[in-house]
Amino acid sequence: MSVQDLKDKVRMAEQSVSEIEDPILKAKAFEVVLQNLLTHKTEDSGTKLSMQTDLTQTPVDTSLFDPSRVSAGLNIELTDLQNVIEFSGDKFHIIATIPGSTEGDRQRNACLIYLTITNYFNNSKSSSATDLKKILQNHGIGSLVNLATNLTIDANKRYIVKEGNPGSKDTMYSITIPGIQRGAELIRSMIPNNTA
Repeated sequence: MSVQDLKDKVRMAEQSVSEIEDPILKAKAFEVVLQNLLTHKTEDSGTKLSMQTDLTQTPVDTSLFDPSRVSAGLNIELTDLQNVIEFSGDKFHIIATIPGSTEGDRQRNACLIYLTITNYFNNSKSSSATDLKKILQNHGIGSLVNLATNLTIDANKRYIVKEGNPGSKDTMYSITIPGIQRGAELIRSMIPNNTA
């Protein structure tokens, strides 16, 4: 497959999910569509897809969006977790105060928490810079101009990995295993009356 073919398939996947508003669902749908485009052969020398990519007819695995998976993955009681994270269908929202003494600390911690939860909630270890900025804005965290710097300074590189070209709208951030461990520690620290 040529680089141009790959770019075309990425563009097709982006177009097919462009109307989905929820960033988590949009990212998961994009992954599914792109995976289908990359793994299935095409007819007529690659001009027509031989598979169905209409997500409205694809059954959604609702077990992905089960808060008990997050609870089990983090080894935190579900009732304790629900004091920090509110789950609603295929969405979640951080409801506890995000720790951090500076905006940069709060940005990093919110991203670690968000990516840790998405890892268990919908099997996604990555999120776009655009989606992360929306999440941060929804949590009242400002100074988003420095997000890339705050997430990729040397101390944070072992937690979050930046993928893509600098300044690109396609920049993605992925959480590492140490990042998930740090995210779990942050979540535990946010549980009221936590003695751990």
